[in-house]
Amino acid sequence: MSTALQQLEHTYADAVPDLVVAWAAAPVRDPAVVVRNDALARDLGLDPEALRADGLLTGTVPEGVQTVAMAYS
Repeated sequence: MSTALQQLEHTYADAVPDLVVAWAAAPVRDPAVVVRNDALARDLGLDPEALRADGLLTGTVPEGVQTVAMAYS
């Protein structure tokens, strides 16, 4: 797993399991990032280039990562 993904956590999903269900989004043909806010990524302590390389922002889910749908307001 890359450095960018190692920094992401799922604490909200763990804290309120009754509001979370396992979910996988429908695959998209030829996904691509249209706009990426590199300054915000750096403010959050993430490497913008690592995010691009991971495919994280295009819906690519690395092995071992569980995706969820969550209810929140």
